[in-house]
Order: sequence, then structure tokens, then C-alpha cells
Amino acid sequence: MTPLAVSVDRVSFRYQKTLVLEEVTLQVKEGEFLALIGPNGAGKTTLLKLILGLLPLKEGTITIFNRPVQKLGELRSQIGYVLQGNTINRYFPITVEEFILTGRYPLIGMGKKPRIQDYQAVEAVLSKVHLTPLRSKPIRELSGGQWQRMLVARALVSQPRLLLLDEPTTAIDPKGSESLYELLLTLREAKTTIIVVSHDVGVIAQYADTIACLNRTLVCHDRPEEVISAETLETMYGKEVAFFHHGEIPHIVVKKSPHGRQENEERE
Repeated sequence: MTPLAVSVDRVSFRYQKTLVLEEVTLQVKEGEFLALIGPNGAGKTTLLKLILGLLPLKEGTITIFNRPVQKLGELRSQIGYVLQGNTINRYFPITVEEFILTGRYPLIGMGKKPRIQDYQAVEAVLSKVHLTPLRSKPIRELSGGQWQRMLVARALVSQPRLLLLDEPTTAIDPKGSESLYELLLTLREAKTTIIVVSHDVGVIAQYADTIACLNRTLVCHDRPEEVISAETLETMYGKEVAFFHHGEIPHIVVKKSPHGRQENEERE
């Protein structure tokens, strides 16, 4: 039986009095590529932050590689992540290569200098995300797509056992998105466990092993062909969802709110 990388058991979470997650139970096997989907405000980003230990866990339990999330210790260096709304100062005087190297700091150790293997790891991920020509460029000069690829590279440079990404293809063109997902597939083949939050249901369904549908509670967790159905999507997005196929790729369109926009993902 394949061991679990992540186990979420009856987790609930509130922002003040607002219930964001309710009795969520989810298991992710080692080496699994899981896509986490759901409408805006469904709790997806909150769940990632709880798995990372960035929010206090008060109801339920979460274990990472059989260790409570509150007591990960050295295991934290084996987790890579890219979160939405990154607060990094774009004008900080640092190059792309130097920024990616910061992802190795937990492995390098406090006050120690980078080793040859650290620079080799940076070299490898620069190539994987197609940023080698920009390695010496100040981060303030990057485009939106280049910035996003740099964040992904920083998450990968520590060669994590568990990788969590929240909308990693934001600001990346379709070709770049495909390239990123192909990269994630190579990581999965190397037994890296991957959890990706995505609104691009049709695309992510082509790559993920399983899909978990979250809308405060866990609606379902199964293989893509079992999950991507009009009934499941209506349960998550409501009756105003339109579901159709173009070739083998499913697409959804959700009617916008009366204010002309959908609510932003979890700004609690």
C-alpha cells in the first residue's frame, strides 16, 4: 500500500466568525499529482496554508509524511510551495539567480555559504523553467510570466518531496502553462507529491492523477474522468455553471456576479 504524503482529517477553519472549511478529510498518497479545484472563496488557499503550517490548526489534524504539521522540524525543508499574492518586494536589489538560490537556504544552514551542489541545483531549475538567459537580470525587470516561473523555480530548487502550488500558471501564456505542467509530470515520475490549486479545470484534468473538489467541504476526490461531470461542477459552482466539451477537453464557464466580476479567492 502506498504511504501517505498528506493526511487531512476533519479539518475546519474560521476567519473570525466566518466558516471557511468544514470537516474536510483528504488523503494524498506519496507520488500523487492532485489538482484542487473549486469556486472562488471555497477555501483552497486556506487549506494549502494549513498544510504548510502558515495558519493555526484548531479543529482537526494534518500530518505530513506521518508527522503532525505543528511538529515538522527538518521536514519543512522537504516542502516547496508557491502561494498566491506573494509579498516579495519586486524592487529588492537581487538577481533571478540569487533569488532562486534563497530556496536552498534551509538546506545550506544558518550563516553558511552555498556549496557547489547548491549552485548546480539553481542551474538545473533555471534550465527547467527556461530562465537561464535571464539569470543575471534584476528581478524588478521580469514580466509577469517570468516572475511566476521564477517563483516556481525557487520552490523546486530544494528538490522537495512535497510541492504545493496555488494557481502557478497565473500570468503565464498557454505555451508556458503547458511547459510548466509537463515539468510537474517529470517531478511526479521522480515520486514528488504535487498539490496544485487551479481554476483551469480542463487543462489540469489532463495532467493530474486525481482531482479534489472543494467548496468549504470536500465535494469529491477521485480520478479526473470520474470528477469532471456536469453534476459535480454544478454542486461546486451552482446552477449558473455552463459545462461543455471541445474535443476531449472539458471546459466550464461560470456566470459572473451581478457586479460584473467573480469574488476574489479568499481575502479573509
